[in-house]
Amino acid sequence: MIMEETKRCPYCGEEILAVAKKCKHCGEWLELVEQEKKKKACPICGELVDADKEICPLCNERTHFLDDVSDINMPHQHVDINDGSYLYCKTCKEKISADAITCPKCGDDDPFYFKDIMKTRKKTNIGCSAMFSIAFLLTLVFQCTGSKNGMLYWSRSEGMIFFAVLLLIFIIGKGYSYLNTQEHQKNMDNIFMNKNDSQAHHIWINKLDEQK
Repeated sequence: MIMEETKRCPYCGEEILAVAKKCKHCGEWLELVEQEKKKKACPICGELVDADKEICPLCNERTHFLDDVSDINMPHQHVDINDGSYLYCKTCKEKISADAITCPKCGDDDPFYFKDIMKTRKKTNIGCSAMFSIAFLLTLVFQCTGSKNGMLYWSRSEGMIFFAVLLLIFIIGKGYSYLNTQEHQKNMDNIFMNKNDSQAHHIWINKLDEQK
């Protein structure tokens, strides 16, 4: 007589057939135990979470920057925590100091786009200020020379058109500055994602705010 192989039920401990899919003693399905979900380490806190989870239930940070998946029985993977001291150069993609003005590895003099962003913002602010200043000075000149074209003699519709033009110039300038910043931020985000460093995004934003 051939003896069939047996195993212990993980729920009740009773002996059952090794090929059994359901325990005959407690009625629990055994397939659920064998089909454990794959796990991955959260890039922020290191907690093992389900591979399909996009938000870590422990620290509520995004987890999709890590592509590698580890088994539930494997020990926690070591996750390199970005302490804010480094970012990645936009040209060579290498890790360098977040305070670097020039990349020491490839020589890029604007490794994080900060100079270009601030230059664009400065030009926009100067342009808007110049337009408002010119309009104000011309108005004063017209008034002092007794011209009937001065601002105080404008009709309501003329005044509204004047201020609408100034507002449009201001919006166009600020819009261009905003789009320039968003384009550079998108490029840096792509680098951070390829480096599996979700914290770098927040560090980049904070460093940009410090430039103001």
